[in-house]
Amino acid sequence: MTEAPRDPVDEPAASDVVEGNANTIVGPNRGNVVMAGTISGPITVTASGVTVPRYLQNPDRWPQADRWDPLQAGTHRSESDSEGSVVPPYVRRDFDHSLAKQLRRAGEDGGVVLLIGDSTAGKTRSAYEAVRTTFSNRRVARPRSGKDLPVIVEVIEHAGVPCVLWLDDLERFLGPEGLDLSLLDELIRLHIPVVATMRLQQYDIFSPRVRDLAASDPVRAESALIGAQVLNTVTPVTVSRIWSVDEVDRAGAFEDSRISEAVARHGPYGIAEYLAAGPRLLSELTQARDVAAFHARGAALVSAAIDLARTGIPPPHPLLLIIALHFQHLSAAGGAPLRPESLEEAVAWAAEIRCGVTSLLLPTSRADYWHVFDYLIDHTATPVSRLTWLTALKHATDEGLVRIGRTAQSADELDIAEMAWRSLAATYPEAMVDLGFLLTQQEGREAEAEDILRTCVGRGDVRACNILGIFLARLGGREAEAEELYRRAIRAGNVPVANNLALLIAGQDGREAEAVELYRTAIEAGDVNAAHNLAGFLEGQEGREAEVEALYRSAIAVGNVDAMYALAGILARREGGGQEAEELYRRVLRKGRKDALIGLGTLLAGEEGREAEAENILRTCVGRGDVRACNTLGILLARLGGREAEAEELYRRAIRAGNVPAANNLALLIAGQDGREAEAVELYRTAIEAGDVNAAHNLAGFLEGQEGREAEVEALYRSAIAVGNVYALNNLAVVLSKQPGREAEAERLFHEAIAARDPDARFNLATFLQEKPGREEEAQALYRQGVAEGSPRCAYNLAASLASHPGKQAEAEGLYRTAMGAGMAEAAHNLAKLISSQPERQTEAEHLYRHALEAGYTPAGFNLALLLSTQAGRREEAERLYRDAIAAGHTYAVLNLATLLSTQEARLAEAEDLYRTDIEAGGTDAILNLAILLCKQEGREPEAENFFRAAIAAGDDHARSQLALFLSKQEGREGEAEELYRQEVADGNDDARHNLAVLLVWQGGQQAEPEAEVLLRSVAEDGDEQALYNLGLLLFRQGGREAEAESFFRAAMEAGHPDAFHDLGLLLWQQGRQADAEAVYTHAIAAGDGSAANTLAALLSEQGRDDEAEELFRVAMSSGDALAAGNLAFLLSHQPGREAEAEDLYRTAVEAGHPHAAEALTELQNRRRGSQ
Repeated sequence: MTEAPRDPVDEPAASDVVEGNANTIVGPNRGNVVMAGTISGPITVTASGVTVPRYLQNPDRWPQADRWDPLQAGTHRSESDSEGSVVPPYVRRDFDHSLAKQLRRAGEDGGVVLLIGDSTAGKTRSAYEAVRTTFSNRRVARPRSGKDLPVIVEVIEHAGVPCVLWLDDLERFLGPEGLDLSLLDELIRLHIPVVATMRLQQYDIFSPRVRDLAASDPVRAESALIGAQVLNTVTPVTVSRIWSVDEVDRAGAFEDSRISEAVARHGPYGIAEYLAAGPRLLSELTQARDVAAFHARGAALVSAAIDLARTGIPPPHPLLLIIALHFQHLSAAGGAPLRPESLEEAVAWAAEIRCGVTSLLLPTSRADYWHVFDYLIDHTATPVSRLTWLTALKHATDEGLVRIGRTAQSADELDIAEMAWRSLAATYPEAMVDLGFLLTQQEGREAEAEDILRTCVGRGDVRACNILGIFLARLGGREAEAEELYRRAIRAGNVPVANNLALLIAGQDGREAEAVELYRTAIEAGDVNAAHNLAGFLEGQEGREAEVEALYRSAIAVGNVDAMYALAGILARREGGGQEAEELYRRVLRKGRKDALIGLGTLLAGEEGREAEAENILRTCVGRGDVRACNTLGILLARLGGREAEAEELYRRAIRAGNVPAANNLALLIAGQDGREAEAVELYRTAIEAGDVNAAHNLAGFLEGQEGREAEVEALYRSAIAVGNVYALNNLAVVLSKQPGREAEAERLFHEAIAARDPDARFNLATFLQEKPGREEEAQALYRQGVAEGSPRCAYNLAASLASHPGKQAEAEGLYRTAMGAGMAEAAHNLAKLISSQPERQTEAEHLYRHALEAGYTPAGFNLALLLSTQAGRREEAERLYRDAIAAGHTYAVLNLATLLSTQEARLAEAEDLYRTDIEAGGTDAILNLAILLCKQEGREPEAENFFRAAIAAGDDHARSQLALFLSKQEGREGEAEELYRQEVADGNDDARHNLAVLLVWQGGQQAEPEAEVLLRSVAEDGDEQALYNLGLLLFRQGGREAEAESFFRAAMEAGHPDAFHDLGLLLWQQGRQADAEAVYTHAIAAGDGSAANTLAALLSEQGRDDEAEELFRVAMSSGDALAAGNLAFLLSHQPGREAEAEDLYRTAVEAGHPHAAEALTELQNRRRGSQ
């Protein structure tokens, strides 16, 4: 019976972490949505009364794709060549073929083709070249903002001119007033292809990972939601900033000096990046800031322009505004003591063309309005100053205020965001919804938030219904109000809010089915998070594993990162799921979710051969301050061995940071270290008090077996059961099963543990029942269930149970082989024992024993020695194996080696020493064996008798019978022997019945024969061959009972008695039934019995059939019969002329140990001398 494993307890697997598993909330159309979770659910709002900008009115005035200027498309400048071109030749990229394929499909069906990558990675240039090639005859429509999109689509529809829609920096066009799912449907209906580019930083904002974004920036959350819905329909082409080897090789084939220089000097940057001079400009700006070498004011101007762009105000920015803000940067760098250059010099420096490519500040068509190179914006991470925020608010348009509000909230500048939304209240009513949401996130302003949101609800704003519902649900006690608001939003067409309502009611008793139905409604309405949330709700419900996985996979299909994370956790716990789990964790990491790193590290820590990789990952997590990683890394190091001190320090670090499982794991680590038991117990108790669900279970296991602590152990297991530890059910059952009178309670707990899917409970219950009389079939049924589930231990135990049943050995063999296939060496050992009794399979048994021995199962060596000891010529090998088994501590190896040596006359002393060694070690079997060994040695009979009596005192069942046999051979002690035999007979010993009968015949003669006959018949009835034979002898010597004797001789022959044929033949011969006698002897001779040939030859020689007799004597001699040589010599010695031959045969008989051959040889020699 085994207990459930008490391995160190790790952190919850990835999908068990509370965050992100079931608390995702979606939001409606206009921007601001949720407190937690992900956002979805657009509602298209159509603008009315919009004037078409002049530049959009006539498509014939739009550029044609094949004559379009790359700079107009937005490609970065490079250095000019000798002909003045600032655009170098295009180097084909690896993805161009698949990009062209997507463009052709979009040209036929409509839809978006998107290129994503870092700034200056080459997105715009690749898209431009693909459009020129694929859509050479189409006009290129280039809207300036998202608001222009609905107008431009209407213009294209009415003009009937083939066009392609160009959206460089796609994030500018996504949102409720621009590109959403409704407008995308319209573009597809009209078969208008859309070619777009997007920086990776922006793409991440519009990814489905809106849960985190929503909590900090509700305005961007709505746009992000709408953008995510659009992007979910697109498979983007990723443009890597680092070029592949093939791409660099292709670039190297160009003779253009700019490309040649980029190939030779790009270093860690991409070729396109180098050509666009992004890294060099950033380096120059950084140096100008740090060194303040002649360009302190210029660097300050550029920094001011960068920060203005980072507030969200769309460029270009007026120079006067940049100048007003540059003083703070100049002051921070050192101010007047730096002797900064003049404003004119600073602007000239910032606008100076670098390498003929671009500049830090980029001029526009408007005088004194400037862009800043976007590469610099993407690579700046310092906080934006409050002055810059306030200045931006003051100078922003309404559109700029919206952007500032979103950006400020994302940057946790909540008061700036509030100012932006309040400034928009009069002209942009939806801003009040954003303001209301903003206030819901600020402690102490809940009432104000509710008033604003209720005002918005009152004027029919559907978003406000959803946001107010979320807010009220969070407050607690106002769930009914929240539910009504959610339902109002759903009735108004915002169906994805069904996801939020499902989240609200899912935990309410009796409403689980309703919640599931709402989740499904949200899924059908296109909510990108409802599938994830429904999966989280169903996860853990028995029988729904496949449905949960399918839901997570459907959420992953639309880019839900939380679903990737959750499914990775499920697969990590599933046998065979590690590879896919690893792929998912790595995808999540690439999406920027760093908490997946510990999940990946934990996964790899459990995979053989990847411990070093796991350690590196976990150390990275520890370095980031992840407390869980301290615990997990501690588990890994403790398992590796030799690194317990490091593991202990990590556990203690985790404990200090409040990690509860670490106390339990540290207790597990030190519990086996001498002198630290009390410390381990204290740690277990600390973990229990802190709520660790495993510590009580582990402490119970530690205390189990300690005398006087049974009640405490039981109480600890029951407390572990109370908090849901399923292993405690099984282990408490094991404890109770050993306590008299509590077997029924133990059995009930075993069944509960099986129902809770404890991996060991079924096996343990089967083992428990197998030991109970009459319940073996129940145990076997449980084992069979375990076998069906793939348990090798159940296969092994079921095989052991069946092996002793006639007709079940074949099934047992198959089960042993199943267990062998799972790596159980002991199964190979037991299978060898099962088949070794079959002579034709002993070679196979030997191979199985060796297999088990090589696999480390040392008992196999002992039984292999036992097998080999019975095979001729292999005693030395058996002896070596016995000695190996002795070294391995096998209990009976000393005894068996002594028995093996006792059969060799020259090694009796060694055997005796081994027997005495075994006796000193407490072995009782060796006492009898030593007595038997000593009784065969002349002069040691008294010593032997002492050991016989010692064996009787030790409870040896065979010792009394062996002592009786020993005494029966000593003159005058037959009575003692008889008394001992009668005691054995009274105890039911059949061997004693037989031996008592023989003793009575020897001792009492004819008077004892009736009792002897009765005793022999009682044993012969069971088919005992020796009793059958001796009964035949007894009846044969009593005249007139030859027929009975014959029947018993024949029965003894059939039972395999080696001498029965001899006496049967003599009986038949004396009855004049020579033919029958000859047939008996001939049968024995054919079976290889040389003594039968000798006996028949002697009988034939008495009849004068000397030639036949001689032939049979020689047959007997060839089989090694010593008497046959003497008998043949006697026969030949009476045949004239064959005396010399007879004399040689007598000599052979003398050498073979014939008892009378020497005397007969002397007589023959004397007779020959006398005749001479």
